[in-house]
Parts: sequence; C-alpha cells; structure tokens
Amino acid sequence: MELLPEDLLADILHRLSAHDLAAARCVHISWRAVIDSHRLMQLVPLPLAGIFLSFNDHAFSELLARPVPPSAKVSGKLHQYMPTADPVPVADHCNGLLLLGCAYVANPATRRWATLPFPPPSFPASWNGFPRYDYLVFDPAVSPHYEVVTIPHLPNKGAKMVDTRVDGWEWPPSSMMLPVFSSATNRWEERWFERQGEALGTVAEVRQPWPGDEQYGVYWRGHLYVHHNFIWRFPDYSGQTPPKDRFEWDSDSDDVLDKKDTIEGRYRENITILGFHPHKEVLFLSESMRRGLAYHMNASKLQDLGNMYPTRYDDFADPHRLILLAFPYTPCWTVEFPSNN
Repeated sequence: MELLPEDLLADILHRLSAHDLAAARCVHISWRAVIDSHRLMQLVPLPLAGIFLSFNDHAFSELLARPVPPSAKVSGKLHQYMPTADPVPVADHCNGLLLLGCAYVANPATRRWATLPFPPPSFPASWNGFPRYDYLVFDPAVSPHYEVVTIPHLPNKGAKMVDTRVDGWEWPPSSMMLPVFSSATNRWEERWFERQGEALGTVAEVRQPWPGDEQYGVYWRGHLYVHHNFIWRFPDYSGQTPPKDRFEWDSDSDDVLDKKDTIEGRYRENITILGFHPHKEVLFLSESMRRGLAYHMNASKLQDLGNMYPTRYDDFADPHRLILLAFPYTPCWTVEFPSNN
C-alpha cells in the first residue's frame, strides 16, 4: 500500500462504507492524511440509525430504530450511550453529535462525551426576558471540533420585559454579540455578528402573540440556519468504533401498508412531520404520536415503523401531549472527538 500513488489510494478508500472509512483512518497516519486531504468522509453519506424523539413532560428522549416487530415498543435505551443516568433531554443535534441540555455534547455512536463549561453572563441586563437557545455546529469532514452558539429569541407579546425600551429596538439588531463555545480551545468566547440587509421591524412589531417558538437549527454548507418566526443565517464558523450493524436502519421494504392506507385515506388526520431521510426521497411521519410512518415519495409507498409512544406516557404527561423535538439521526465515528470520559 505504501507504493501506491496518493490518488489511487484515495480512489480505493473512497469505495469503503462510512463505518469502514472511519476505521481506516485509524490504521495509519498516511491513510488518515489521504482521507482528510481528499475529504472522503464528506463524500460518503452516513447511514440513518433512527429518529430521535423528545416528548413534553418526558425527561428522557427516545430513539425510534429498526428493525422491530410493528407491535413492539421502540426505544433506543439512550442511558447506555449518555454520560449521566440523570434525565437530560436532547436539546440539539448536528452531524452525529447531540447537545444534551446545556451541559454535555455526546456522540452515541462512539459513546464519547464532553462536559460544557458554564457559559459567562455575556448578555446585558436589558436582554433579560429573551429566551436563549443553544445550537450545535459540527462538520466531521472539516474538523473533529465543534462549537455551541447561544442565540436569543424574541419573547412573545405576553411576556413582561425588564427594560421596556427594547420594544423600540430593531430586530434583528444591526450587530449582535453571541457567546460561542469552541471545543478547540475548551472555552466560551464572545463573537460579533453583523446583520446583512434591512431589519424586519422593531421588537414590538415582530413579537408574536402566541407563547410557542420554533427552535430548530440546521448547519448546512458552512452556515447555521435557525428557525425563529423567520430564518436566521449565521456565517461560516471556521477512538473506538462500534460493531458495524449497531447503527443501521433496516429496511425499506418490511411492514409496508396496504395501498388503501394512504396519507389521503386512513392517515389523513393527526399526521405530523418528523423529518426527512438524509439520502432518500422518504418523509418520516407521526400518526397521533402513536405510530411512526415512512412515506416513500417515489413509490407512493407507506411503511409502518412501529409504536413510538413512550411507555406509560399517559400516566405522567399532562393532557397537552406533544412532540417537542424530532430529527433523523446519522451516527458519526470520528475518533478524534474530544471527550473527558
């Protein structure tokens, strides 16, 4: 192998699966250099392992995974992969990493995790009353390091503000300082962001009357997109592996429902979207929060993924039961992920 030209070695390694390619990076420093310089990890789609689900009034997140009989309870038993037995909900995710509350970043695939230091009080007192959410930024094809960004959201119109002058502020502000944690330095820092374009209006004009607020964020092509009544775009931020079949979604063909059981027919009502398959034309759905469904758009095929309702959820949840967070999970086997376990 040492006699092979670098381009030929890269072509051979490119034919490996994501799991085997991650393992190949551990074989020799020269292989790792070829894989990283040719960005081969970015070219290989990560397999889908399942769908993470967080329910209100439920301290633990669930993992809807396959294969299981359609009548069986589906659970990922996340305590096996998490850094603590205490209930810590999944707050965000990015390319295989999970942000647990505001305390941990974990990689369930490699069972490695890191503790986040407590962030400094970076926002001025006038921002009191603005909800703040943390978002994870991670691209294993670029770097083994990740960042966590704290972003303030607008409070709803019913919330009382400590400083009433904020109602006259432009939103978003022309410039904003945000706390950013970097695993490369293992500390929080203050980073300024400048607004491009005009403001949407004043805080008083943009605030919404309802209490809810979308919190989803997506890191795509070097930018962080955050859904907050509108879409924010933030600019570029520049071990061991498990058994190969531990994280593999299987399969696309079992438990296919009869053609009369279509979204327009039996499942027309009480359907919510859980997310999209990362590599296929498949839409994941929830039917009354009870059963998971996969709609194969190219084949107009509806697949039953099984019971997704948490065990004894009715015994402790309030009447307003809902799914707070759902996202397809693709594991990452980056060995260099910083950890302290």
